[in-house]
Amino acid sequence: MGITLAGALSFMFLAGTATGFMARPALAADHPPQFDVFWEVWDLVDQHFVDQGNIDPMRMTYGAINGMLATLGDDNHTIFFSPEEAEQQESQLDGSFEGIGAFVEGHETGFRIVAPIHGSPAEEAGILAGDIVLKVDGEDIGGIPEWEIISRIRGPAGTSVVLTVLHPNETEPTDITVVRGKIDVESVTWARIPETNYIYLQISQFASDTGDELQKSLEAIDAKVAAGEAIDGVVLDLRNNPGGYLQEALRVNTQFLDAGKVILHERDAEGEIRTYRSVGKGLARTYPMIVLINQGTASAGEITAGALKENGRARLVGQPTLGTGTVLQP
Repeated sequence: MGITLAGALSFMFLAGTATGFMARPALAADHPPQFDVFWEVWDLVDQHFVDQGNIDPMRMTYGAINGMLATLGDDNHTIFFSPEEAEQQESQLDGSFEGIGAFVEGHETGFRIVAPIHGSPAEEAGILAGDIVLKVDGEDIGGIPEWEIISRIRGPAGTSVVLTVLHPNETEPTDITVVRGKIDVESVTWARIPETNYIYLQISQFASDTGDELQKSLEAIDAKVAAGEAIDGVVLDLRNNPGGYLQEALRVNTQFLDAGKVILHERDAEGEIRTYRSVGKGLARTYPMIVLINQGTASAGEITAGALKENGRARLVGQPTLGTGTVLQP
């Protein structure tokens, strides 16, 4: 499983901004000898580069980190978030922001729409899961950092942005105007399917409060059962769920699995295997289930679908999922 590097590395490098990195910190005694070459080049640039005004220590540092991680061949799984990127990631998972309302990931020609948020301006304008965004307001975004692209797309509610996108299975891009809005993301919604005894339960992402939202939803469903209403099964919709926090995925799975059931195995750099299991006591461990998935189902969404299938709790219905092995650790 890859690792998403977020707050820790961002903070570590922020600590150097007060001095502008002009005073280079001492390296740890056990640092790799290859770092000597890095610092030699750094010092040569700092002392001899003719256009000193173009030296940006922070940008150089981030570039070095991204270059190092790119050599791992683990595209979009092991990544570094700058403070701006980390803030964008956290605001989206906190459930409220202003923008077009879409989950995205990096792509070689711009970035890719993992999924538009249900009911968002992006969905209403015709943005699709799998779209490749090539331009923002007519400007090519190739080579621009992802956080900067997102900043250009986000903006005050009521303003508009033009995205040039390439839809899946199409060869010609199209311009789509999206009017930004305030995006309030409820990660869990449910309703009885009309004229049936089945519950439709949608989890749109694994945000910081998804476990709590699911608990409240299942308590409301149980209250209907206690009042005499029949529930024959649950349709769990994970379509266009881009994932999120691992801890919330574990809490969600525990609602559907008996105690001790395996949710996932995680292998670390030393080859050690850590197994995450359901702690039991969930409110929906006995309902028959099917799980809806598609190409927008990713990360923690895939973990959940896989765990329910492998434990015999649910059948999967839909399309092949995105195929990531990455989750977020807060």
